[in-house]
Amino acid sequence: MSDAEMGRVKGDLAVIQRALGLQFSFGKEALVFGIFLTLAAVGASVVSLLVESSWFQVIPFAVIMMLCLIGLYLQSRRTDLGHEIKLQVVLSITIYFALFAATCGYTLATFVGPSIGLVRTASLYATSLVYIIGFLFMLVVNALKSRERYYCLGLAISLLLTGLLIPILDQHYSFPFAHAFMAVGFLSGVMIQWVQLRKAVTVHAAD
Repeated sequence: MSDAEMGRVKGDLAVIQRALGLQFSFGKEALVFGIFLTLAAVGASVVSLLVESSWFQVIPFAVIMMLCLIGLYLQSRRTDLGHEIKLQVVLSITIYFALFAATCGYTLATFVGPSIGLVRTASLYATSLVYIIGFLFMLVVNALKSRERYYCLGLAISLLLTGLLIPILDQHYSFPFAHAFMAVGFLSGVMIQWVQLRKAVTVHAAD
């Protein structure tokens, strides 16, 4: 058997193993990325609590996202990141943006609601809800497409917590709560991928 044929066989075997959940395109580097984001979100939540103005609490979010994008760019230039890892990075950052957009809408509706009228206030709440439902649908669809995207269910937890709890919690602490909810989502994604990798290693060892 030639090297080319051997390469095709190995490629087909890898595809079959991924389809059966015995092998994944991501490895421990995905867990490291998720843990980093979890710690960053927790740190941002703590920093937000120390900022008096509610709107200045957005600053830690902006800083973290900028650092993540810069880090991803530098890492992609050093090593060839797989498609699924790049997709995970993009989805994680996108959901962070969506969560904060929804939080801003809820917070704005609370603070300026009395001055802009009932209809405009309801529109702000509705816009935030549409954001959450739309991105929740996207995450669930992605999770159903592939076992390698089950981490999307962890990110979905962040949006669920935001949609259910932000409107009823003290709006002066909306952004610290939003950071905390995002940390829960990141950590949930890490746990999901850790279980998947552990299961794959166990099955491989048994074979």
